[in-house]
Amino acid sequence: MRFQQTNRTPYLNRGDQKRLLVLVGMIAMIVFSIEFAARPSSWYWLTGRPAGKTSDAATQEAQTPSTEKIDFRPDMKASTLGPQVIRVVGGKTPADADRYKPDAASNAPPDTAEHELKLAPELIEQIKDNAVGIRESERELYYYLLAKTRDVPASTLENAARPSIAFAVLMNESKDLLGEIVTVKGELRRLTPIPVGKNEFGIESIWEGWLFNADSGLNPYCIRMTSLPDGIPTGQDLGSGVVVNVTGYFLKRYGYPAQGERLHVAPLVLARSVRWLRKRPSSIPDDLGIVPYVLGFAGVLGVTISIMLFRFRSSDREFEKKHLRRLTTAPEGAIAAISDLPTFELEESLRQLSAEHASSVEIVEDEDQRSDTACE
Repeated sequence: MRFQQTNRTPYLNRGDQKRLLVLVGMIAMIVFSIEFAARPSSWYWLTGRPAGKTSDAATQEAQTPSTEKIDFRPDMKASTLGPQVIRVVGGKTPADADRYKPDAASNAPPDTAEHELKLAPELIEQIKDNAVGIRESERELYYYLLAKTRDVPASTLENAARPSIAFAVLMNESKDLLGEIVTVKGELRRLTPIPVGKNEFGIESIWEGWLFNADSGLNPYCIRMTSLPDGIPTGQDLGSGVVVNVTGYFLKRYGYPAQGERLHVAPLVLARSVRWLRKRPSSIPDDLGIVPYVLGFAGVLGVTISIMLFRFRSSDREFEKKHLRRLTTAPEGAIAAISDLPTFELEESLRQLSAEHASSVEIVEDEDQRSDTACE
């Protein structure tokens, strides 16, 4: 009986079984990590729980993007200003001025209480959503909010701001969000000064910025502010890379003339200034969110798996070498015993073979002669 030997690694030993078990456990851990990361509640430690939501079902509902199509057309049925009239300058009656006292004056003490930052319902009723430009009825409220954001500390506004509101929510549910304090982050593509009308709130300069982010896509936010951070670029075309964070009042869906003699609407945010974050290439998305953390975790996991597989493979090769060496190594003393074996020369062997052959031929000839003699 002959046994065929092989140099393949036997995977029935305990060490290899443990390593296979570790690989199965790593695959199970990856599947569990995917399921865990898919739940929004798993990231509350990083993003915080959405305001007003206490259950996972409510949270999922809040984070589900709206599929309703956004209507960017202004309301042309209402009495609005002409398409080319974007800012209105005019007087106001004393009765109108009294509605904004006592905290509207530029020298008033900053508001710190949350209820002082909220707009009264009668002020919100003056806002005409989806209208083109700033209407005459909104004019005093417009300057009032600019003065309010100027006088209130930035930290107070940021603490009172609502959690991140998606662009689609801000556009589709604007009627419920008029006068709310919001925070928006993105890239400024245009930043220019605009004329300031007569007002009694001490507003002397207004800057208009058009802000884009990954949430809004090709649709901008319109930002109006009374001051700018030092060194920030200004102009009609800033390109990409001017990343800012702005907190202010969401006034309304603001109608403005767009390209091609069309009218368009955008969220109008009134703020004191913007917080200039940094400059970077436009190829990097505006708001990465948890993407860096997910990519970092995936990178660490990939490197760990690669190292373990490399070590497993190296161990297998080392085992194969040892196993092959064990099968092919000569027994102890076998090499030394070779020197004791008898040796012979090739020529001598050939002479012996020739002699043996000649003797065998003679024997055959003798036998043939004897057989012939017997026959005679």
